[in-house]
Amino acid sequence: MFRSVVIWTAVFVPCLTSALVQAQSAANAEKGTVSGVGVVSVKRRPEVLRVKVEVFAAGKSIKAAIANLKDRREAIRRQLATLGAVGESIKFDEPEINTTLLEGRQRMETMIRSRMGKAAKADAKKAAATPSIISATLTAEWSLKGADTETLLVEVSQLKETITAADLAGIKDLDKLGSEDDELKEEMEGIEPGDNQNSQGQPPAGAPSFLLVSKVTAPDQANALAEAFRKAKEKAAGTAKAAGAGLGELRLLESRMQSGTEENSEESAAAAYYRSVQSGRAESPPEPDGPSEARGTQPGAVSFRVTVTAAFVLKEGR
Repeated sequence: MFRSVVIWTAVFVPCLTSALVQAQSAANAEKGTVSGVGVVSVKRRPEVLRVKVEVFAAGKSIKAAIANLKDRREAIRRQLATLGAVGESIKFDEPEINTTLLEGRQRMETMIRSRMGKAAKADAKKAAATPSIISATLTAEWSLKGADTETLLVEVSQLKETITAADLAGIKDLDKLGSEDDELKEEMEGIEPGDNQNSQGQPPAGAPSFLLVSKVTAPDQANALAEAFRKAKEKAAGTAKAAGAGLGELRLLESRMQSGTEENSEESAAAAYYRSVQSGRAESPPEPDGPSEARGTQPGAVSFRVTVTAAFVLKEGR
């Protein structure tokens, strides 16, 4: 069973989110400083499988393509309902003109014509009029019931297979676009519209992306921030003690919240602090909008990481 990391601390640190506290006087700015970095990772059982996929629609004109995309959106909503998606999670971004698929298809046709020889080039006039393609990004979520890694592995794997097979992007319909040359169509048979992207190390057009997500509550964020500050202050105090000094007033306080599994080392955070001081532009990164989340790509615990950097004026004596 997964267990949430609960952090208990007697330290209360108000307004830590992306706060930047600096010395009030020029005299303090001239004194030496010592800094410490505290990192706390909050781990959670994944609650949701979030899917993003680019949905395509074609038409003889932009207006026709937009109308077809509207119809596809309604059809997809009904399709997702049968697949068990959470209704309120289904969202579409604003539509935009997409030229990538046709450009790739046209490059593939040119290569095949060249391979077929001059006789085939004479039939190039049979090429159909270039259609317009509109795309919009779809986001949808599925609630996860698995209570342990083994159960989640099976559940997520089955959902991925079902969602991928559903062809939410509409790639099979786009595969019908292209030349009216029967010989060329035969050569192109089986080539997906986005296959040209694979040669560049990119996923095929219309391939869904999957993310495992769990919400991190405001109290858990506050606890993690307080604990990370305690760790940062403790490390700064240890460094100052080794130099025969103590901690004076707080000169800089910076927090960073990140979702994901990559470790944000204390060394890199400290290096970032010193670079900001040297450049004279010590600033905290802006906090992202929306709820904080622990995220991951593999079934198992997903993580949300809090890093606090605190710098203090060095005080003489211990």
